[in-house]
Amino acid sequence: MPSDYPDPFAIFAAACVVAAVVFAVVTVFASLAETKRRETMAALAAFLRLEWSVEDPFQIEERYKYFGALAQGHRRSARNVIHGRLGDVEVKAFDYTYYTTEGTVSSTSVSGTRQARHTFSAIVCDTGYLFQPIVIRPENFFDRIAEVIGFEDIDFESDEFNRAFHVQCSDKKFAYDIVHPRMMEFLLARIGWSLEIRQSALLVCDGSDFSVEKFRAAIDFAQGFLELLPEYLKQQMQSSGSA
Repeated sequence: MPSDYPDPFAIFAAACVVAAVVFAVVTVFASLAETKRRETMAALAAFLRLEWSVEDPFQIEERYKYFGALAQGHRRSARNVIHGRLGDVEVKAFDYTYYTTEGTVSSTSVSGTRQARHTFSAIVCDTGYLFQPIVIRPENFFDRIAEVIGFEDIDFESDEFNRAFHVQCSDKKFAYDIVHPRMMEFLLARIGWSLEIRQSALLVCDGSDFSVEKFRAAIDFAQGFLELLPEYLKQQMQSSGSA
């Protein structure tokens, strides 16, 4: 006698077919997106008269691991690397990937873990100057909470700048030399970028995957920032670097 209930095996087989089709579609679209990204990055490199590589020829995740943004998580890697000299600096523009281990809870309340993939784009400029470590980034809610309980960042003459940016540097005088009034105006006109400088390198990112336009804007931002460094400070940092 025929059963009034669906065949469990048939349901399972249909689910497997649907899952396979979905996986195939997702894989195809991901492959097309990656191909398009490579073509875009290659075109940008050609426009800037720089080199481009799908793979990372510099081991960026190891070479610049002192940057907080590049030290997050594990299984870190760079790809689609545009590189070469622009003006007085060596530039590397790239896509970056890292993974974090995150907890999960199933319907049966049994905890587990999964590997979460994170991506963003960044540029690094090797400047030839030896900097004190400094971070300049947009102020956020947690920064304001930290200030309330006594963890303050460096304050400057401009209240508008102090509300907009969080500045960390162990040498306040160096921070004041870097962030002078013209630099404040420059940064306030370009809110959104996070900038970190360590050793002789400068990193710019905003946590997102850059479009071509944003890559160019990030490079312009880095160049504009370096151009506004006081000449006396550049001379000091060049002397320190050659000592």
